[in-house]
Amino acid sequence: MNKKVMILALSLAMAITMAVPAFAGVRSAKTNASATDSSAVELLSGIKPTITPTAPTKAAKAAFIKSSADFSINLFKKSASGRKSNTMIAPMSVLTAMSMTANGAKSATRTEMRNVLAGKETIYSLNRGIYWWTHSLSSTDSASIKTANSIWYRDSSDLSVNQSFLQRNANYYGAQIYKADFTQQDQVLPAINGWVNDNTSGMIKKVLSSISNDDDMFLINAVAFDAKWSVPYAEDSVRTGTFTKEDGTTQKVTMMSDSEYQYISGSKVTGFIKPYKKGYSFVALLPREGNTVSDCISSMTGASFRNLIKNAKTTEVLTMMPKFKSTYSADMRSALMSMGIKDAFDGNNADLTGIGTFKDANLYISKVTHKTYIQVDEAGTKAGAVTSVGVANTTSIGEQPPEVYLNRPFIYAIVDNSSKLPVFIGTEMSVN
Repeated sequence: MNKKVMILALSLAMAITMAVPAFAGVRSAKTNASATDSSAVELLSGIKPTITPTAPTKAAKAAFIKSSADFSINLFKKSASGRKSNTMIAPMSVLTAMSMTANGAKSATRTEMRNVLAGKETIYSLNRGIYWWTHSLSSTDSASIKTANSIWYRDSSDLSVNQSFLQRNANYYGAQIYKADFTQQDQVLPAINGWVNDNTSGMIKKVLSSISNDDDMFLINAVAFDAKWSVPYAEDSVRTGTFTKEDGTTQKVTMMSDSEYQYISGSKVTGFIKPYKKGYSFVALLPREGNTVSDCISSMTGASFRNLIKNAKTTEVLTMMPKFKSTYSADMRSALMSMGIKDAFDGNNADLTGIGTFKDANLYISKVTHKTYIQVDEAGTKAGAVTSVGVANTTSIGEQPPEVYLNRPFIYAIVDNSSKLPVFIGTEMSVN
């Protein structure tokens, strides 16, 4: 029987509301305690970062941003194109979890993973790029993003895990390493799910329901995002409106209206950028009449997505956006396979011997579970800060500002202002 390495790419996209306390950061002390309260789970405290990775060169940063944008939009296209229901992914979370795994890939398996994840740059460059990007993300009380990584592996004499693999993931990803007796599910499951709950600020409470006899390792990335709008919606700008779905049916929603000052105009989309307090922005893209959400997604590339943001015009734009809340869960295997990672998911062809070995069996990736949550309201969402400067002076007297009313299906993203990479990207096909 082939043994399995299960990869769990877990992410949370969280919007704040007045009733939800602001995210205060990853509670690592509680995380460690809840996991190691169990006699079946051991935190390997001796495996800690031993180096501070050197910063990539300017050219290396540019290459990383380009390849990461390509990966993000390609994964979004594979996940959302043709779907009639809401989709939302945190592509950098999937990239992080898969990159951790790629550190244990060899031969053709490593080549496939490198080509898809790193754009043919080296896995070392990918490690360094993710370390740099993660540590450059802005995080304040008003706009906070927290990430955490962990590796959980079966405590068994049949499984030999390479210490170099664990150390590399500790060095570049700050991964906490846990050795656990997977046969004691009543103790191990609460420990893993407790880690997830802590590191998503309680928004995702459970990621595992069971552990099979073939599961040998879980690699988990968690993301928690909480940000307030730079300028929140005023009470008198919130009113009941109508949202028309692609099939023509309508639903009553709560609409929020305001003037924004960064206007997006593309061949197939129009849109706006709404800043958060610092470091992040909410990007809304509405298909032009005659185009569907799928039409817009199918023609999107990493470069075109970033260019829409970089080329936004500083001018007043009248906007309306519905309050919405969504959850999403999917196995990303098929999307990643269609992008070119195939051998890693094949029990016969995978070469993950850099992770370790199992007696008389082969290691491969059995699952890539991705879960997200988002809530957008008057106070905020997750996003970054963009400063508007002198926009009122750029509009001619008597000229009607453009309008972008999100009263039908649209695409949205939470972007890091510095790199223009989407921390979170989704479609709103119906409003929940």
